[in-house]
Amino acid sequence: MILRDALKHFEAELEQAGVSSPSTNVEWIASAALGMGRMEVLLRAAGGVLTLTPEQIEEIKRLIRRRAAREPLQYILESASFCGIEVKVAPGVLVPRPETELLAETGWKFLKTRNRPTALDYCSGSGCIALSLAVYAREARIWGVEVSLDALRIAWANAKRYDLDGRIRIMEGDSPLAAREGAPFDLIISNPPYIPSAEIDTLEPEVSLHEPRMALDGGPDGLRFYRLLAKESPELLKADGVLMAEFGDGEFGGIEEIFRSAGWKSIRPEKDYSNKERFFVAQHR
Repeated sequence: MILRDALKHFEAELEQAGVSSPSTNVEWIASAALGMGRMEVLLRAAGGVLTLTPEQIEEIKRLIRRRAAREPLQYILESASFCGIEVKVAPGVLVPRPETELLAETGWKFLKTRNRPTALDYCSGSGCIALSLAVYAREARIWGVEVSLDALRIAWANAKRYDLDGRIRIMEGDSPLAAREGAPFDLIISNPPYIPSAEIDTLEPEVSLHEPRMALDGGPDGLRFYRLLAKESPELLKADGVLMAEFGDGEFGGIEEIFRSAGWKSIRPEKDYSNKERFFVAQHR
């Protein structure tokens, strides 16, 4: 079978399985299976001259079966792009979302206004936010807190990949206070679990069937981790420090009430590139 015919065949298979953008998915999977760049795959397919070996076809089939079962493409490729950085991901860690990039960018721009700043990345997951802060705010030192041991291993691998393990320290913990040793921080930043428990099974299969539930589940109302942030962050922040955190659709009203009741001085929502309120910026003093 030539490459061009294989791409068409597997594209139809993914389309039947309900995978969005099936052609793009097939191109990336073929790229991984054949050990060549996606653009080279496209050029060779257009030329119509590359005949695949039985072993190559079988490897593409194996990966296509995983994607047809709605496993996220990033798990299959073991990689995701975040703020221009290639981040290692695997089952057991949340796939970085494009909408989180604006939160990270706001964080590193704030850190660049400070002198030798420190930041806490709470619920670090793959470490993608911590990585971006360290890459783009080069004087910053970053602490991370993550409860999942699988995610901790991935986060450390990412830090070492970019020789940032000297500036990023990630530890196991369920509470922001796990990083008390690094306080006070200029910035606390977080993309915590915020899906209400009962809604997780209604999400698309890539999320509900494959991504780790603990990285999604924000408790009955989705606000469990914001209560922890509102209560514990004042002990960890500098007097003029800032807290930034992502939240889900329609959650800001409940979050604002939590923070106001906890004595925070200010809290304001910020919109993402889709003009949706996506994260907030808060100051306690």
